[in-house]
Amino acid sequence: MKKKVLLIICFISIILFIKFFVSDYEVSYKIDNFDVREKYSDGYYYLVLTNKDGKYNYVIKKNRSLFRKVVKSIKVDGECVSPNGFYTLCSEKDYLVTKDVLSNKFEYESNEKDFAFNNKFSDGEYVLIWKYDGFYYLNSNGYKSINIFNKDRYSNDLMIKINEYLIFPKYDDEYMFSGFIVLDMTTGKYKTIDTNYKFSYESYYAGVHKNKIYMYDKKNSELVEINYKKNKVKIVGDSFTGVFKYVKNKKVYVKMSEYESEKINFFDKTSNVLNVKGNMLSYKYDEELFTKYFNYEEVNIVDYINDRIYFIYKDNLYNYYEGKINYLGHYFEFNFNKNSNVFVYNK
Repeated sequence: MKKKVLLIICFISIILFIKFFVSDYEVSYKIDNFDVREKYSDGYYYLVLTNKDGKYNYVIKKNRSLFRKVVKSIKVDGECVSPNGFYTLCSEKDYLVTKDVLSNKFEYESNEKDFAFNNKFSDGEYVLIWKYDGFYYLNSNGYKSINIFNKDRYSNDLMIKINEYLIFPKYDDEYMFSGFIVLDMTTGKYKTIDTNYKFSYESYYAGVHKNKIYMYDKKNSELVEINYKKNKVKIVGDSFTGVFKYVKNKKVYVKMSEYESEKINFFDKTSNVLNVKGNMLSYKYDEELFTKYFNYEEVNIVDYINDRIYFIYKDNLYNYYEGKINYLGHYFEFNFNKNSNVFVYNK
């Protein structure tokens, strides 16, 4: 009997420990004249501070503290607010600005080199820059050049990122291609999947299912299945056998005309922490409150992953997170081509 009671007490203690010290949570409290709403979810702290003058919101990626109510003090300097453990935001008109934007601290770094690397990378952060015959591969350990093709190819159509893999045709095949290349962004290593087929560049990716990506070849009217983990490619649909898509993991046959008109899309929908419009951002839990994270509107957004924004300004690559702009590198070709040539993966 005593053992049973002890087991029950241990079980309840574990449940309570997980609930109050480990799991996600949301709590509201007051610090000075601020109402504080604190939320921890999926490895991120979301913080909203509100007083009579306005509202300030923050996001940082951080391991959960054992205790809730992580804000112990809030420093106020004019229109700028700095909760301990977070960054500084300032109120301007009907939006927020970072401290660096307010002080106009950003300075564009010009460079006459073709390529330059600046190691401001975090662990688990990987970038590929397309350089026509391969890539520049950048991470916290440095950079290297990955040369894949025998000659330059200026169009990198049919290049797609699925999780940590970048998948694209064998571009050495000029008019029709016979296989795919799968590049692991965490290692910089790649493999080639050869086939006996001939695919047209007049194709598009329609969706994914498990470890397979589906491409529709409009010229040949064929649905192609690429298993990038098992290095297998096969034709799984055409005008005779029919074509299909996946809906909630179920195979559903559809009209060929839907593929021909590019209406098919069964990619997984991603949920982002951020909403980004040019040099302004908002967070998904408070989409109407915008923060100006960069001084200039002329930015080309490369990607935004979790709490980080990757963008090109002139011929330099930057990222933004936790109130700071980081210069990552320079590539002269950004002056002429800023689209579809930078790929980012974060662990």
